[in-house]
Amino acid sequence: KQPEAIGQSEQRGLPILGTIAAGYLVEPFTDEVEQLDLPQLFEQPECFVLQVGGDSMINDHILPGDFAILRRVAEPQQIRNGTIVAAQVKGETTLKRFHRDRERIILKPANPAYSAIEVDAKDLSIQGVLLGVWRPLVGQTYSPPK
Repeated sequence: KQPEAIGQSEQRGLPILGTIAAGYLVEPFTDEVEQLDLPQLFEQPECFVLQVGGDSMINDHILPGDFAILRRVAEPQQIRNGTIVAAQVKGETTLKRFHRDRERIILKPANPAYSAIEVDAKDLSIQGVLLGVWRPLVGQTYSPPK
């Protein structure tokens, strides 16, 4: 690796160049404002990814085939109501919105075709909280390594 020039710092990540309209027109981007450091997110030992199967979270814009980026939680009792979690109930895992009602947990889908899952807190294991979603481009599919 070559030494850095004086006054330069090693930059990681993708440059955030501004905002783009998805409605009205806005000024074009001109200058780099900051960096979006995705490797930093993916290098955290407490983070992991699960591929989404099913459509129970479509109204939260989480679609089948998306990759849910999750972070393990040390203190599940501190999860706030409304947080999207990967939760294990009776040996099966699901991605839902978390709601606590005393000693009961309600896992709410974001699709009216599905019912909420209600369970005693002691019968639930939180696998992680959702940090973000990665969606492959149309026509691209994920093939796990063989």
